[in-house]
Amino acid sequence: MKTVRAEDLGEKVLKLLDSEESVLLTRNEKLAAYILSTLDEHDDRRRRFIEITDQIGAERRALGITEEEILADFAAWRRSRRR
Repeated sequence: MKTVRAEDLGEKVLKLLDSEESVLLTRNEKLAAYILSTLDEHDDRRRRFIEITDQIGAERRALGITEEEILADFAAWRRSRRR
């Protein structure tokens, strides 16, 4: 797994996206994102991520919650944090 500073992402993004290796993205020496390669189909982390997101989607649909509602709720939360 590679670690890349957010400041360096712009110049490396295409190369990173073509890689089979997952990437930790840091900002101010703190974890900002985890980029999971979709090219390595044998990676257990990829398989588990897909299982988890499928499960979340099924739970969301069972509760009748739309993606639009989630996005609106997240946007409202972000606006409240800016005050």
